[in-house]
Amino acid sequence: MYKKVSGIRDEGSAWIRLADAIAGFSWHVYENKPYTQTLFPEMQQKGYLIQL
Repeated sequence: MYKKVSGIRDEGSAWIRLADAIAGFSWHVYENKPYTQTLFPEMQQKGYLIQL
């Protein structure tokens, strides 16, 4: 009835690490951490991030 869920370790996948880093940065933007006040607009201007 239920399929087995297989997990992967964070260290094993560059994509998982990247997604985790972006999620963490997004949370810091949401919390208005001081370093994000200058970094986030710069990342948007360069096209690295479009919208959070």
